[in-house]
Amino acid sequence: MSSGLKNVFSYSIRNIFLMYVRPVSTIRRLSEDPDYLGPLILIGLILLAYLGNLVVLSVKSEYYVQGVWKPSWNVEVSPVLSLLLASRLLYVIFTWFSYFFLVFVFSRLLGSDKELYPLFSISGYILHIFLLQLVLNAIVLSIASLSIPHLRLIGLYEGHLRVATSAAFEEWQKVVIVKVLNKPLEWLAYFWGGLYTYLVFREEREVDRRRAVIGTLATYALNSIIAMIFAVQFI
Repeated sequence: MSSGLKNVFSYSIRNIFLMYVRPVSTIRRLSEDPDYLGPLILIGLILLAYLGNLVVLSVKSEYYVQGVWKPSWNVEVSPVLSLLLASRLLYVIFTWFSYFFLVFVFSRLLGSDKELYPLFSISGYILHIFLLQLVLNAIVLSIASLSIPHLRLIGLYEGHLRVATSAAFEEWQKVVIVKVLNKPLEWLAYFWGGLYTYLVFREEREVDRRRAVIGTLATYALNSIIAMIFAVQFI
């Protein structure tokens, strides 16, 4: 790897890390020096984290198939793994592009005349919230797996990081740590996404606070609805 490519890669990795600890200064810097590699790296990390969640969910469960108990990974996940990963890839790319479009449209309606090109990069960084949610979810499930017996069940994976049928999903939900932390993790992602959107309007689109709040409510709510519709169709 050439030194120039290493520098670009290091810059992107640094931006991803700083987005969690210094989002304001990172957004300001990206508005001046856009990073298009960072969102692509985030997509790769999201797929790995998603795969990790599937592994954790299937590692302690088995299917009864033709008189034999078989690992659920071999029965349910492995045969459709490429489809699950492709669906997740389509989902995050669609979220990136729809978020970019919505922020651009609403910022124009709210009076911003900023140039378009930095927004595409910054919109891609909305995916760092997906990554955080998946990693935290995998950690919670991993801890929970230590306190439950081996599950023997019949069920299908939906692609939403949970088992669709009842037996396994209900057993996972009975574990105290999953029951306690499941909803807070979801609300953390919603809150962080709203805060990030507000910062994009304020720091990159340079609109005032009142308009930033309006743009955030419109953009994030509509983008969430679009993403859920897309998820139902493709995952």
